[in-house]
Amino acid sequence: MNAYQSGDQLLIFIAYQNLALVAADGALTPLLAKPVSPGPGQLDLQTDESKGISFRWVLRKP
Repeated sequence: MNAYQSGDQLLIFIAYQNLALVAADGALTPLLAKPVSPGPGQLDLQTDESKGISFRWVLRKP
């Protein structure tokens, strides 16, 4: 990666609806049964942090 400067950040967000638990036999179980979305005319008051997991890394040149 030559196209970055020290101090740039890499942000990865994984929504809970895309996560699954893996059993010992390899079977996948979704972490959430079904994503809940607000009805028509209603605001979504959930923050991004409550909708998934985020990772942030500060990039530094060696």
